[in-house]
Amino acid sequence: MNKAPDKLSNLGKMSVSPEELRLLAYGWFALNLIVGLALTKLFADLPERTVVFDIFAYDNVCIFFDYPPATYVLPSMWVIFLIPYGLYLVTWWLRARNCHRQGKLPSLPFRVITCLTIFELLSAVYFSQIFANRPYELKGGVLHEHSTMDEKLVAVRMHMTPFTIFIVSLFTLSLRNAYYFTNFEELKSWECKVMWLFTAVLFLVTVQKVLTQAHASSGSPLWKSNARGAMKMGRIMDPVWTLMATVIPMVATWAVELQVGDRVQIVVGHIQCDSRVPWRPFTREPTRCTLFVDNLHRPVHSNPAQDVVPSHETV
Repeated sequence: MNKAPDKLSNLGKMSVSPEELRLLAYGWFALNLIVGLALTKLFADLPERTVVFDIFAYDNVCIFFDYPPATYVLPSMWVIFLIPYGLYLVTWWLRARNCHRQGKLPSLPFRVITCLTIFELLSAVYFSQIFANRPYELKGGVLHEHSTMDEKLVAVRMHMTPFTIFIVSLFTLSLRNAYYFTNFEELKSWECKVMWLFTAVLFLVTVQKVLTQAHASSGSPLWKSNARGAMKMGRIMDPVWTLMATVIPMVATWAVELQVGDRVQIVVGHIQCDSRVPWRPFTREPTRCTLFVDNLHRPVHSNPAQDVVPSHETV
């Protein structure tokens, strides 16, 4: 390991596994679903036919986020989810950036990964909008049985758009995970094939989910909410998507990715800054500037003979 500059004094080191953060985030997301389901089933005063049912011909997973008392609890729980999820995205990107700096990850895939990371983070933040745009409210009023279909479509569209975008982001996350682990980590041949097979199936389920929500919430003539086929398909594919977007990624992360994924080491230090630098022209007093340094470590179980730790790289 290269020696740090003379003016750098390390304050502390922290070794972070992006996969551990993903497990924490997805576990909390699953808890959000469980709490929403329990509160809705046990205490919510649901109408005989919800607005979502009128549009989709079935009540999808969204209704667990829509009605009191779930709406009193889930917004705060979602804010907590954003913390480990955001840290997971950032540390995953830092690992990809180090791989790019070492010449392993080409520039074009790294740029795509950077754009997808930003998209996924913004999608998770935008998802919180579903708690403000409820499917049974429009312009500050509550929709009722005499409301027109156009009014219901507008309310549902405003509610479903953040959810639909978040669905796409969960797929892109799985896609770049499959690309990274099958190309730059030590997976077995059958593990690579299974990972890409799962990604392909998730792509098909995601397309079905997105097209269903887009057509139904836009009033497209391609979607008939009173069709029996729509009802049967929705009731099957909704839990399938929930399983593939949350439960299976958690199992794969714990069983495979956590075992082979590189850890990111973050060193926090201070460096003495020159008081005459252009951004501090009006002071001559020395300034303390925070410097973050990140690094990669192979997993603990890997072969020590292959553990080559690269030099520190400043962010």
